[in-house]
Amino acid sequence: MGKLYLADGRPRERIGVYGGSGAGKSKAWLDIAQAYLDSGLDGDFYVLDTDYAVERMLYDGYPDLLESGRIHVVVPYDGWNDYVAFGRSLKKNVGVDDWVIVDLMDNSWSEAQNHYSLEVYGEDKADYYIKRRKEMKNPKKDNLFEGYTDWNIIKPIYESFAKTIFYSHRGHTFITTGSAAVSRTGGSFADTKEVIATFGHVGIKPTGEKRLSHHLHTVIFFEAVRNGWRMTTAKDREREMMKNEGIDNFSQEYLRDVAGWRKPKTKLTVAERKALRKGKKK
Repeated sequence: MGKLYLADGRPRERIGVYGGSGAGKSKAWLDIAQAYLDSGLDGDFYVLDTDYAVERMLYDGYPDLLESGRIHVVVPYDGWNDYVAFGRSLKKNVGVDDWVIVDLMDNSWSEAQNHYSLEVYGEDKADYYIKRRKEMKNPKKDNLFEGYTDWNIIKPIYESFAKTIFYSHRGHTFITTGSAAVSRTGGSFADTKEVIATFGHVGIKPTGEKRLSHHLHTVIFFEAVRNGWRMTTAKDREREMMKNEGIDNFSQEYLRDVAGWRKPKTKLTVAERKALRKGKKK
């Protein structure tokens, strides 16, 4: 595996990858962490593991990382309090060469709603929804959460947390989410023009809060295929867009070959990347 090269003064990465279960999302940031270790780069990884899966992956697939002491994992057993505590810790702990990881970020949007329901109505979102549904006289018109009194508070609760993840520290950021089909029809359930404009060419969008992509420089769709994984760029600021490109190691195929984490500080063209892959196969 080729080494990564981190140039002084390099802009911070803000990467989001999304896809279904088994699409390689967690593997992508773990491969970056392994490449840091193999390349002799300084940097720790501060991880909010809302999927409760990182410990298993480290133990079974990345023993060197597990023993390195570079991966600092918080599992939010205490719900929203742990989300907030993790976000607030980043300003103090994260340096310029470190990474902040939230795996999965869309769970924070659900947890913000659940936290609001517990605080305001004294019951979690599921129990509150069941209670409200029983009271509804016209389910097609009535809302489970009220537009003005509820959502106008839930969104700032979530945004306050999201801002700590993306803007409260000097390091790089990498988040993952699930995925759902882009909906161009369906009345009130149709996606907004903005979502369609950003993700329509992929046909699949990230799950979670709909404006999440505004916080990210790079948004990439991952999917599992018969012989591995592949990726398609939904959005990337000032970088080459990829379509159905195979993924063996994200630290190489994206950070090194597209983002330019290589020495000398250059980016490969599509033709150069294809030639490099052919060379590996010989």
